[in-house]
Amino acid sequence: EVTLYNRALTEGEVYDLAQSQLAEVASLDYSLELLGNGSTMENLPLPSGALLYLPLGELSNPDGSDGVTSFADYSGEDHNATCSDPICPAPGAIGVNGSAIQLNGQGEYLSVPNFINPASTAFTAAAWFNTDGFIAPYQPILQQTDGNGIGRTWLGLNPDGTLYTSLGGSNLTGLQSATSG
Repeated sequence: EVTLYNRALTEGEVYDLAQSQLAEVASLDYSLELLGNGSTMENLPLPSGALLYLPLGELSNPDGSDGVTSFADYSGEDHNATCSDPICPAPGAIGVNGSAIQLNGQGEYLSVPNFINPASTAFTAAAWFNTDGFIAPYQPILQQTDGNGIGRTWLGLNPDGTLYTSLGGSNLTGLQSATSG
């Protein structure tokens, strides 16, 4: 799941988004269906300023063709993610909110239109990911490239599990390790 906002979220907004995932309940079965723009988590509306919301839960293409090559943006901005074989991730993995995509670390990725300049725009990017099976020495999670294929990692995972970013012309590394579970 990936969400991008055209502003820096407040500490309270980030806390609310994170806390809805941290509540551990021993036995409760329910399902939610996304009925329009908004989060599949509790069917709540997205905070204002959402530029991109990719739940990444597609199980098939809208036209019924084999292999998922299009992933809907539910922000209302129509920044759909696409891919083409052989770089498409596998759909139908178990995710935090139902199904998810599974990237194998062997060059699979999704593309979205270039619609934000991180050097001149305040923004917040959020992604839910599972660290199990990360095999590359440095694993980009969110990355932007220019027309020549050169880009910067917005959010990545170091071999020791710490998060890093390459925005701002230098690498910045977090102090805490991301763990699976």
